Amino acid sequence: MGGNKGAKDRRVPLPRPLLAQLRDYWKRDRPASASALLFVSAGGAAIHETTIQKTFNAAQQEAMIPRRATVHTLRHSYATHLVEHGISLRTIQEILGHKSLHTTEVYMHVTLPGTERLQEVLDRLMVNL
Repeated sequence: MGGNKGAKDRRVPLPRPLLAQLRDYWKRDRPASASALLFVSAGGAAIHETTIQKTFNAAQQEAMIPRRATVHTLRHSYATHLVEHGISLRTIQEILGHKSLHTTEVYMHVTLPGTERLQEVLDRLMVNL
C-alpha cells in the first residue's frame, strides 16, 4: 500500500502461530492471480487502503467495539503491547520505521513496563552485592 508515510512497506515480526496460519493460507487458499501479494482484490490487484479501512470498520461494528478506531490504531496497539512487555524503545523504533526516537516515545505514555517488578529487581541487586 502506498498510502503510508513515505510510501514505505513496513515489516513487523509476527507471532509464530499467525505466521503458520498465513503460510497455510498461501499454500491452500490464495487466488492463483495473486502473484507475490498475500491478499488481493477480486481483480487480482493489491487491495486498496479504502477497502481495508471499510473491512476494518465492518469487523469493528460486528464485534460491537464502541470506540472509534482505524487501521492505524492496530499499529499503535501493536507498539503499545510491545512497550508493555518490556521491548526497548530502540527496537520498537526500528520495527515502526521511525527516524526519530522522539516519535516512538509517544508509546511510553501508556505504561511504564516493569514497574510492577521494580522491587523484585532491586532486591535481586542486593543479593548480588
